Amino acid sequence: MHGGGVVRAHLCACCSRRSYAYLYHQKDMLEDHKRTGAYYNACMQNRAQFAGKVVLDVGTGSGILAIFAAKAGGRVVEGT
Repeated sequence: MHGGGVVRAHLCACCSRRSYAYLYHQKDMLEDHKRTGAYYNACMQNRAQFAGKVVLDVGTGSGILAIFAAKAGGRVVEGT
């Protein structure tokens, strides 16, 4: 992975009760290329904000934003 970041994901029992916990919701959001592309570009265009830092992605869902943070240079990225 670019940036050499470490990505850790944590799942909790309460997530199964939230509507976004279902995989089809995550799939729909990931297939929204305009949305996902905008998040990717925001991370890549602001690498200085991520470089060498610990990043916490609260409510990580699919984990795509945590992956983008790691690619942008986050030293450790925690997805919860």
